[in-house]
Amino acid sequence: MSVFDRVSDKQVQEAQYFERGVYVKPGRFVGEILKVKEGTMRAPKNTGFLVVELKVLESSDTKEHPVGSIMTWMTTADKDAFLGNVKHFIAAAGNVKDTDVTVEDMKTAVSEDNPLQGIVLQVDAVGITTKAGLPFTKVRFTYLRDGSVVEEARAS
Repeated sequence: MSVFDRVSDKQVQEAQYFERGVYVKPGRFVGEILKVKEGTMRAPKNTGFLVVELKVLESSDTKEHPVGSIMTWMTTADKDAFLGNVKHFIAAAGNVKDTDVTVEDMKTAVSEDNPLQGIVLQVDAVGITTKAGLPFTKVRFTYLRDGSVVEEARAS
């Protein structure tokens, strides 16, 4: 008997590969957005989240985040700062004022089209201690450029 005897072709088609994230550590980085996605944690939490995967282009901490590696930023919907954090990220990635970000922009960012792929951001991360006494990394994003435009210029 095989472990796959009870697996359907539909299940295989819908299966997704998830790499365990290497979350942003304190430092200053330049990262190119690979993917922005949303999801829900497993039961019992069932908490929504947003995850951004970035390819490290420059790094102040090459031990934790070497150039060429993938870093992950995640924010969860069970925190008061969730919408503010998402709005800040979308504004930076879209190179717009945060007051211009709408719920439709948030939905578009996590769509299958992956419209933010290729955007290059500066990532400034600072380690802080929460009110509960836990370590936390506060992340600020700043738009630098659209990576696809840079790649097209190099190809010419």
